[in-house]
Amino acid sequence: MKISKEIGYIINIGLTSCRLFTVLSDSTLKEGPVTSYTISDPNDNGYLDGIIVHIKRVMLPYLANNPQMLQKVFVDSKFSEIFHSSSEEKDFVRRFYAETNLYFNVLSQKQTQNNLIRLFGDVTSGSVIINIGSRGVDILEIKATESIMHSLPVRLDLVDQYIKRKKFLRFGMKMKLFY
Repeated sequence: MKISKEIGYIINIGLTSCRLFTVLSDSTLKEGPVTSYTISDPNDNGYLDGIIVHIKRVMLPYLANNPQMLQKVFVDSKFSEIFHSSSEEKDFVRRFYAETNLYFNVLSQKQTQNNLIRLFGDVTSGSVIINIGSRGVDILEIKATESIMHSLPVRLDLVDQYIKRKKFLRFGMKMKLFY
């Protein structure tokens, strides 16, 4: 049995958190830590600066242990919606690179879909991948000829309010939300 070696890292930057994956020589990924940002609302002041600080403080130490390994950053396609202009996006990409030595590679929606399909391996037609985030729910529907992404504006705080309003929590029960 051949043992896969670690050959690189991928940092997947989402709107509210980022994930570190180790790339193995057999072209598979091993998921590492998932960490949330201090500022998770793109509309808050300091949001983009906070991502740079987070990457430098939390993710770069992992990369520093093996600097010779391949390092890539993939950014959720929803980032294209938070920049007010293409020049604002370009300025941030330059600043991100200057401070982290990594390229802020904003994926298209199709590239994001392809990455999800690769991440979950053998996905057959008729399958659905559901990504529950703190700012919404994305549903990737896999069909024989295409993949379609549906986004729902269901935030975790709305789910929390709904649960409390419906009084699902009784008799001292505790609720945990996983995302």
